[in-house]
Amino acid sequence: MRLLNTTILAILSTFFFNSCAQQKSSKTQLLVAKEFKTKIEATTKKQIIDVRTPEEFVGGSIADAVNIDFNNNLFETEVQKLDKTKAIFVYCKAGGRSKEAAEILQKNGFKYVYDLKGGIMSWTNNNFPLTNSGKVNEKESVVTEQLTVQEFGKITSSNKIVVVDFFAVWCGPCKKLSPMLEQFVKEYGDKIKVVKIDVDKNPLIAQYFRIESIPLLLFYKDGKLVNQVMGLPEKAELKGELEKLTK
Repeated sequence: MRLLNTTILAILSTFFFNSCAQQKSSKTQLLVAKEFKTKIEATTKKQIIDVRTPEEFVGGSIADAVNIDFNNNLFETEVQKLDKTKAIFVYCKAGGRSKEAAEILQKNGFKYVYDLKGGIMSWTNNNFPLTNSGKVNEKESVVTEQLTVQEFGKITSSNKIVVVDFFAVWCGPCKKLSPMLEQFVKEYGDKIKVVKIDVDKNPLIAQYFRIESIPLLLFYKDGKLVNQVMGLPEKAELKGELEKLTK
């Protein structure tokens, strides 16, 4: 009887050990940009998933990435079509969506999941390349694509007060900020100029300013940067900044 109990205990111990080992192997690895890139290059059987919106994706993505929009209701259905035996690399803009996506991938049986810490913003801040970048839109004077540093300098060298609004189409706080800026443009008339720059379509500028969080407002007067506000400001705070600059 003792021998039987010992045998059962050994079997149970083996089962729990293997179970824990499986759980450990399926845990998402959060990698900084350099580690993420190195791991991609060292992995032969891999899948790279960009979970941003299609609009974000076409603005520039990591080579060989496939776009599966995390905000799409069919996201979980689509990832089921992927090969669970291959390593999967997942990323978004700043890391929030990819973290949730990685949890879903684990739940669906993907054992080797790698998440890019800081998202594509971290990737570009490390001077790593993107593919599928959009073209310059020369007809658009406010929201521009692939703006160079030199072109940015020309825009902000105006003798007016220039407010640069760094935003993205997926950014909730950015959407709340936009109508406030529109109202102040009407209120102050030709005293101020607002330039909206989509960070997804301007990776070079985002990298140049090391932008890792949006919305971000930069205030220029006579071509010089005089202040900046990160995050969504209160309307009174924003008006106060403009009042000081227009005096």
